[in-house]
Amino acid sequence: MLVSIIIPTFNRADLIEETLISIANQSFKNFECLIIDDHSVDSSEEIIKKFISKDQRFRYYKRPKCLKKGPSSCRNYGFSKSKGDLITWFDDDDIMLVDSLLHRVKAFISNTDCVVCPLLAWDFKKDKAIYKTIIKSNNLIGDYLDGKVIFFVSGPLWKRSFLEGQTVLFDENISNLDDWDFNLRMLYAKPKIHFVEMPLILYRIHYSSLTFRSDVGFSQKIKSEYRARFKHLALLEPINNKLCKWYKENFQKRLNYQLLQVLTVDKKDRLLLLKLNLELNLYLKDFKKCLRQLCGFCSYILFNKGYLFFSNFKDR
Repeated sequence: MLVSIIIPTFNRADLIEETLISIANQSFKNFECLIIDDHSVDSSEEIIKKFISKDQRFRYYKRPKCLKKGPSSCRNYGFSKSKGDLITWFDDDDIMLVDSLLHRVKAFISNTDCVVCPLLAWDFKKDKAIYKTIIKSNNLIGDYLDGKVIFFVSGPLWKRSFLEGQTVLFDENISNLDDWDFNLRMLYAKPKIHFVEMPLILYRIHYSSLTFRSDVGFSQKIKSEYRARFKHLALLEPINNKLCKWYKENFQKRLNYQLLQVLTVDKKDRLLLLKLNLELNLYLKDFKKCLRQLCGFCSYILFNKGYLFFSNFKDR
């Protein structure tokens, strides 16, 4: 079986070669690797082209300008160019351990749609593992919604025929939680999954991503997260009403907590998160909570107190 590895990349001149070397060194040799450049402005293109000139299994593409910018668009475009019987998407800064493909390919049997392995979140500065992702659960969809189970984009190896049976792969309107949205929608389609217990991928921990407010582009990211989570409220209602009810409560708590953090850290993006909270509660027809949030927000802005009216610590 041919495996297609699809890597979207943008401005990774400092890390992309290490990622590609880890793929080239795989013990399973029958693969193609498609690198889709989202129009990098550093030296990524030069580094990638120099690398792939020595190995014909690697191919380089630039995202067509007619397609929307972003990793989701690049992943979908890469899929359209791929030829493999099995498909895996990979991040441009992570590392495949040498038997990563071999163990997952061996786990496929005739009725398997997907093989998933854990990832090791890895601190490359200190050269040590931070945690191993949890991939199995007796309540897989609920725990994936809640973030207790995590595949990331790189953990699953998918059967092409299963993916071709889906209406949409990656949602190009979602930039944050894009893999969360994708994996959940695939789970809703009830794939037959085999779980490999050993971690086979090193997921690179970036220090800029370790805290809620340290990363740039907060407004864009929180809008994308809200869009993804709101989308799954609508998707869950016809599938599992009990799970949808639980997730509504979970979603409310998350937005409340984020709004509380923004209020107590700095002034930026307060109105955005208030707007998202109000929209969610209007959608849920919780008009009392809308009024409480609005009053509490105004009280906090004017008098530096009152945020507990709209974000109760017991909800966390």
